[in-house]
Amino acid sequence: MHWRRSGVDESGVALTNFGIVQQLGARDGGAWWPEGAPVFVQVGLGLVLVEFGLYWAHRLGHEWLPLWRFHAVHHSSMKLWFFNTGRFHFVDTLKSMVFAMPLLMVAGAPGDIIIWVSAITAFIGILTHCNVRMRFGWLNYVFNTPGLHRWHHSMDLREGNKNYGENLVLWDLMFGTYFDDMRRRPPAKIGIREAMPATFWGQLVAPFVWRRFQAEQGNGRGEETKKADGKSRA
Repeated sequence: MHWRRSGVDESGVALTNFGIVQQLGARDGGAWWPEGAPVFVQVGLGLVLVEFGLYWAHRLGHEWLPLWRFHAVHHSSMKLWFFNTGRFHFVDTLKSMVFAMPLLMVAGAPGDIIIWVSAITAFIGILTHCNVRMRFGWLNYVFNTPGLHRWHHSMDLREGNKNYGENLVLWDLMFGTYFDDMRRRPPAKIGIREAMPATFWGQLVAPFVWRRFQAEQGNGRGEETKKADGKSRA
């Protein structure tokens, strides 16, 4: 992928999210929100709520083929590094926002808590996409970490269709999608086997013409190859 072009996507997503957070920052808390609780309690509650939406948005992006077409842009990178944090199709980004933000809005989370949650989400997103080896011990059962997220980018779907949490692994643990094999290291080889254009504009258009594009690249009849019960993205 040509990063000079893909940077348009990353900066656009960042500016869009920043603008939304700014608008939400002017909101006061609602009647249901525990505004009298310590800030760390409110931030923790905000993370749990937003994570529920992000979890299902992410999981559907893998397990429902029409949405996988857009999420495949993110997974098409053959290595993990922090630039991957912003490498998403705009439809994929909108999907996550639609799932996550209403929960905070309905709960009446005040603007400063939403900003805290957004900042933590951005930080963890960058950290989990860094190509580093770090030991987190018991924190692997609380937060999404680089090791856990590398399993998620595995080409083996028994490993890759796991660890959907963006910040926390709470919902992965509850819904049976948590994965961490202590006996071996996370895979060195990551990515997808579907074809993906190398340019920004190509990746922008490809999900809308997925079957035809895959067929043109010799990928069977152009059928999506992402199967939740398969062994690999092949």
